[in-house]
Amino acid sequence: MKASDAVGGTATEGGAPGVDSAAAGATDGAATAGGGASDGRSGPPAGAAGSAGGRTRRGRIGALGQRDFRLLWLGLVVAHTGSWMQQVTQNWLLWELTHAPIALGVYGLCRSIPFVIVSLYAGALADRLDRRRLLLVSNVINVLFPLALGTVVALGHVQPWHIYLAAALSAVADSFDAPARQALIPALVPRSELMGALSLMAGLRRATSLIGPSLGGLAVVALGTSGAFFLNALGFGVVALVVLLMRTRTPPQPGSARDDLALVREGVGYVVRHRLLGTLLGIEALVTLCTAYYGIMPVFADEILGVGPAGLGLLMSAPGLGAVLGAVGLASRGEVEWKGRLLLVSGGLFGLTLVGFAASRVFVLSLLVLAAAGFLDTMYGAVRNTIVQLAVAERFRGRVMSLSMLTQRGLGPSGSFITGGLATLVGAPWAVASLALIATGLVIWRGVCFPELRDFRDG
Repeated sequence: MKASDAVGGTATEGGAPGVDSAAAGATDGAATAGGGASDGRSGPPAGAAGSAGGRTRRGRIGALGQRDFRLLWLGLVVAHTGSWMQQVTQNWLLWELTHAPIALGVYGLCRSIPFVIVSLYAGALADRLDRRRLLLVSNVINVLFPLALGTVVALGHVQPWHIYLAAALSAVADSFDAPARQALIPALVPRSELMGALSLMAGLRRATSLIGPSLGGLAVVALGTSGAFFLNALGFGVVALVVLLMRTRTPPQPGSARDDLALVREGVGYVVRHRLLGTLLGIEALVTLCTAYYGIMPVFADEILGVGPAGLGLLMSAPGLGAVLGAVGLASRGEVEWKGRLLLVSGGLFGLTLVGFAASRVFVLSLLVLAAAGFLDTMYGAVRNTIVQLAVAERFRGRVMSLSMLTQRGLGPSGSFITGGLATLVGAPWAVASLALIATGLVIWRGVCFPELRDFRDG
């Protein structure tokens, strides 16, 4: 499950930084909820939420009425579309090279381990450095890996280890990109539009999966496997350009590299002592490990449903249709009062849809069930990330968001390794279904045993 991506900074619609006392008060309230007094970093940088709030475009456009958020969101549409094309291409390429489900799981492990190792340190940097610059540098670096991989494929020398190496290196860059974006978003939109912004971000990756995987499947047939890698490099370049165009700034905070390890320890301790955040993120880590079904999708496309690479693209696109509906619905609605209860219902139903997918042997039915999974996953992810953003104190935002991303993007690929290994023993359908049932049980248990999370309404 993907979480919402976010970015935050400090700019008004007109670009001139300023301080809005009313907005500052609202921001401090959001920052300190559930986490004590605001400190260190004084809420989103000056004037971000306040200036944005004064210029909010009313109506259904919501958070997209804020210039910098709109720029970032549109840039990520391009980047995620390219990433989906690459994911379909490289998963199919790995399957053709190895015909082993465990090989697909190893790819996930190569994505997961570097992300887990580096992400906490990256979160500390997001609390100390200019988040906008951190976002820029990580995306410029990320351009290099798909370019290199596309070149190796075009020359006809590709081996599985090339794909694994590129995955590991790009995961390191992603570990800096993710917390910078997550920590930046509260400053790009007013507090009243935070959930709408997060739902748009949560649905973004799933929404682009509506077209990206299908384009990737077609690219394998029409352009060869190297084309998707080159297009993905272009996507990262677009995000870097968008960041340069943003007026948002986040000034560096006092401190040195020697302080970063202490900041990491402090951030982990804060989450462990914070009952709501500790419970939410701890169980989320286990749920993520049990619901990583994308990596095993080539097995369903080839051996279970027999639809080939073009069908694989459609299978990976189907959740995107539901994601669009889920993201648009939440963004249009704006505030949802009973966030904790929506988290419980959407998370439980999401696990059950994966059981339905695992049981299906009809291609069209599989597409419909995956669309429902995309809808529920997007809703679940948006509500989860909204609760985290509202509960965390501002000085810990970067570190907490890095932990949040670790439980999602960091452990998700490890979940693919678990699913792939289990599929080798019992088959792909039983692997997906059994793990999804465990995830459903965890979500229900969390909702029943922790009423402060189940009944969470606002920060």
